[in-house]
Amino acid sequence: MESNNSYIETILIERLKKKGMEQNILPLFIKDLSNSLSIFDSTDFLQINNRLNLLGWIDFEMDYHTFQLAKAYFDK
Repeated sequence: MESNNSYIETILIERLKKKGMEQNILPLFIKDLSNSLSIFDSTDFLQINNRLNLLGWIDFEMDYHTFQLAKAYFDK
């Protein structure tokens, strides 16, 4: 049986792919997202989206559900 964190990671990655993120850029996005959540107040959805835009993720806007999955994943 998969661990809970592995399950959340799988769902998060699949959700990002469905939103148009390509497999080859996923690791970089995950790293930027992780750093953004650790630097800023991770409860502020808009602040995290703005930070990702400043890092160059202009063509991607994370929705609230994906944001919650990411928080659950990184709060291991």
